[in-house]
Amino acid sequence: MKKDKKNKKGEALSDSERSGELYRRADLEKKCAEYLDGWKRSQAEMQNLQKSTEKQMSEFRKYACEDMLMQILPLVDYFKHAFNAVPEDERESDWIQGMKHIQDYLYKFLEDNNIEEIKTVGEKFDPELHEAIKEEKGEKDNIIIKETQSGFRLNGKVVQPAKVIISRRPSEASAKDGIKEKK
Repeated sequence: MKKDKKNKKGEALSDSERSGELYRRADLEKKCAEYLDGWKRSQAEMQNLQKSTEKQMSEFRKYACEDMLMQILPLVDYFKHAFNAVPEDERESDWIQGMKHIQDYLYKFLEDNNIEEIKTVGEKFDPELHEAIKEEKGEKDNIIIKETQSGFRLNGKVVQPAKVIISRRPSEASAKDGIKEKK
């Protein structure tokens, strides 16, 4: 048996009271659905914010030491230039060997911090990795023939392009300038 609803006085509800109650109930259900939808959207936004923040923090940690490393990187070139200037008969001296150990430690430090030196001499010129400062005549186009400053990547990102000298084949036009054609 169905129970009839009653008003506050305990009397059966009139038609107008019953329709008012149905209206209030529908209104409450609509508000509940809106609140639930808003809550779900807020949850999704919160999850997206957490993911975004985590990604930003990861990128920050990955490159946080970049400024300090940029100050250390010239040491690699200083060691290269210093060792190139050592006379051949002194290369095996204890002092030079000690300096080589320091250089090896520097390279290990760079490797441990995900810094890799960009390959240059003999490689094909890549403007993403190299900065050409000069061109010289050579047998092949766009091959690096000399490095003037080392280049580096930090976690795959180029932080210092290598400064290089590249080869250029003499163009056919310039080769023809010196040779007169026979008719």
